[in-house]
Amino acid sequence: MIKRLDNEKIDLAQFSHKFVREKEEEVRKIFSKLKFLLDSYLEQDIDRESYLSKKNDLLSQKKTIEEKIFLTSNKLIILGSNPCENGLLKLKMCHSSQTEMT
Repeated sequence: MIKRLDNEKIDLAQFSHKFVREKEEEVRKIFSKLKFLLDSYLEQDIDRESYLSKKNDLLSQKKTIEEKIFLTSNKLIILGSNPCENGLLKLKMCHSSQTEMT
């Protein structure tokens, strides 16, 4: 039972690390788009209104992705500690392990 929980914890941690890396790559792509957008604006290829609109869209996407990274990273911290300490995820894990033991 404990081994299965440990395996699930490892699988979840690996998935979470992969997810974070993918989201970090998305943030890098957004930075590239922002740089290109700024260059286009400075070269007067696009008007100010279009620039600001697209910039706000990209910054909103970036913020959403960064929030997902933050939440996933916090879950990884929770998984790295004793599964029977504080926290909802830990409580669920403890409850399920206690239920299966009885």
